[in-house]
Amino acid sequence: AHPLEEGGCRVRRLGPAAFALRPNARRRPGVSEEGIPPGGSRFWIRLRNRGRRPAAVRLRVDWECADRTLHHDFGYIRHERDADWRLVPAARRGAVVDYRLAIAPGVTDVALTPEYGYGDCAVFVQEAAAAGAQVQILGRSRAGRAIWSLRFVSPHRRAGWFFVQARDHAYESSGSYAMEGIARFLASKDPLAGHVRGKFHVCLVPMTNPDGVHDGMSRLTWERGADMNRVHTAADPAHRALRAAIDAARPFVHMNLHNWTDKF
Repeated sequence: AHPLEEGGCRVRRLGPAAFALRPNARRRPGVSEEGIPPGGSRFWIRLRNRGRRPAAVRLRVDWECADRTLHHDFGYIRHERDADWRLVPAARRGAVVDYRLAIAPGVTDVALTPEYGYGDCAVFVQEAAAAGAQVQILGRSRAGRAIWSLRFVSPHRRAGWFFVQARDHAYESSGSYAMEGIARFLASKDPLAGHVRGKFHVCLVPMTNPDGVHDGMSRLTWERGADMNRVHTAADPAHRALRAAIDAARPFVHMNLHNWTDKF
């Protein structure tokens, strides 16, 4: 087991097939969801079974805050050959959550919620462009990552803008999957998709916080960074780029996709 570049956490070996994890590890003290303790709800680890048979693995995940684990006694796994993530239970003991898993040969991802990284978004943007979306880079993040927009322009010049954004908060990965579905729908020949395109120009901003996604943050762009769904918190180029795009579009409808890790 080892930390991923995207969404990694501190890992300590407890035995031949047992590991202690700290998802809240941060490079420096944070604020809001990035505070230590309690710090965030982001968890994504990659396991590699180099054998030829399934292997039993124990992951001891220490969230450092018992209140947080009320909603964290579950997770999702996906083997490299699987198309979809699968929900798995875990045992909660105070601030610690224990996963006992059977890992097939090859690579398996384990996460609190189905993960979706910056690299996944880059692939999605390329596929959407090939399907007819107009791709624009609204700006770049503090670390130089692209803030993409995908535009589906209506044939009617007086159509208003329908503006949709997602991944303000890095751990809210459902928005990324929803964005892929929205883009596929708008590019399709479905009569309802044609009706929507006839009424609106549509602008999709699929990942407003790429630094937070890449660096394993929960809510902010960095440990003491901007909260992308606030008018202003901390100065950040990603925040400025998003606000400029919204001001330029003056959308008739503005939708911001979120989710949280509440199992209920």
